[in-house]
Amino acid sequence: MERNRPGGGLYVLAFSVALAVYAGSAGGVVLHPNPTPGGPELEVPAGQRPSDDVVGRWSSSASVVALSPRHIITTAHGGGGVGSSVTIGGQSYQVGWYYRHPTADLRVAVLTDLGEEPDLQDYVDIYRGSDEDTQTFVLGGYGVGRGDPLQTFYNDQWVTYGYEWGEGGNDTLRWGSNRIDPSPGFDLFAVWDGPGIAAAVPYEAIPADHDSGAGWFLDDGGEWKLAGLTQAVERTGESWYRNSGNPELPDPDEMYAVRVSTNAYWVDMALDGPLAGDFNTDGTVNITDLGALASNWQASGPGVNWSDGDVNHDGKVNITDLGAVASNWKHEYAPPAAATMGGGQPVPEPGTLALLAVGAAALALRRRRKG
Repeated sequence: MERNRPGGGLYVLAFSVALAVYAGSAGGVVLHPNPTPGGPELEVPAGQRPSDDVVGRWSSSASVVALSPRHIITTAHGGGGVGSSVTIGGQSYQVGWYYRHPTADLRVAVLTDLGEEPDLQDYVDIYRGSDEDTQTFVLGGYGVGRGDPLQTFYNDQWVTYGYEWGEGGNDTLRWGSNRIDPSPGFDLFAVWDGPGIAAAVPYEAIPADHDSGAGWFLDDGGEWKLAGLTQAVERTGESWYRNSGNPELPDPDEMYAVRVSTNAYWVDMALDGPLAGDFNTDGTVNITDLGALASNWQASGPGVNWSDGDVNHDGKVNITDLGAVASNWKHEYAPPAAATMGGGQPVPEPGTLALLAVGAAALALRRRRKG
């Protein structure tokens, strides 16, 4: 059965005029109340969802999902950077460095820990299929939940058409569910159906404040895999499932996520480690990367990142980083089985050495002009 949603392509227009907004900072999930008065909060039970330790918090600005013992993934618009705190699996870490997708709203970060290397015990693989549409997914996020009901007076009675978002910070993990709808023009798309709607799923949920980067998980043959990362919702501060003027009409709010499967190649590259010198992580080392390094030449400090031109993560952009650009000039990323990646340093050819000399001279000239 097709899901209830606005007809005539209105949701596409609504998004284009910014009625859809980025989900706020960290992770929240709004679920419908238990129909049994006084009953417990409804959420996807343990055993029907990923481990709680798979989902974490990037400071107070985004949710994250663990992809390896050291790597987490989140949306790029969530804020923060090198040195930001990440809490996952009950432990706190710092972002050592991160890779930002050149076009999609994604970033993969490498965690560091004072005293010992992080070793996350629970993490997931990414979903690589192209059949996400119509599948039921599990949504997990930290932060606010359901607040006070939104009601309108209709046919001589008060009728609930949605809920305000609750108050508080990003300290509570909630698990809900929904179904991915076909969506022209968006990565992943779903709507928040109301109670009693035939298309609704058990534990029907929608992201709320603090949910950027929260995972959309699919059960792939008994293994939970990451299919999407929450990016935006239709409105802020509240969530609707009925029309406020005529609550007899369904009017489910929309939610959007970055589709991971279409970016699987980039995620694999980020986990493996991009080519040394590929500062914009587009899979090749070229003039764009040299320009990034030139723009940050001689920069130093704890906030200096890979994207600034810091190949060896020493907090400086200098001749060592320029040498990496020269060594991998015009090289392209290939999976580890096909080529040695993750910062390998092939012997520079004569033309590349010339580039290094010219690049060094140009950077020196730029530095003198700035001085």
